[in-house]
Amino acid sequence: MYKISNVTKKDFPEILKLLEKCNLDFKRKIPDLEKAKKLSTVFLVCRKEKSIVGAVRVIFDGYYCILYDLAVVQEFRNQNIGKLLMKEAEKRLKKQGAKYIFLNASDEAVKFYKKIGYTKPKTNPLIKYF
Repeated sequence: MYKISNVTKKDFPEILKLLEKCNLDFKRKIPDLEKAKKLSTVFLVCRKEKSIVGAVRVIFDGYYCILYDLAVVQEFRNQNIGKLLMKEAEKRLKKQGAKYIFLNASDEAVKFYKKIGYTKPKTNPLIKYF
């Protein structure tokens, strides 16, 4: 059985390992997650027993949402963990008045997002690296 809950500071080391396993770590450290937690409207983990097997983070500015770091451990994919995390995040965001969620996804992940109701916008995202 899976349990979804809010992230706590004690989860950070395990979340860093999860993000690394999912190629989403971007060389982050604990202080980076502390800052991310402060800025995030929703930051959830999914546990199986005591282990974190998934996480998701979303920032909401009062109208738009940007999704970051949906990650599920490879061995636990295709067991609806990503879907459970997204449904819970969406439920919380809708209660706060969110209208849209934007995200960037790998080609592999696009299939998952389309399966749970996401569509590709007509505009293309732009990015500038610093």
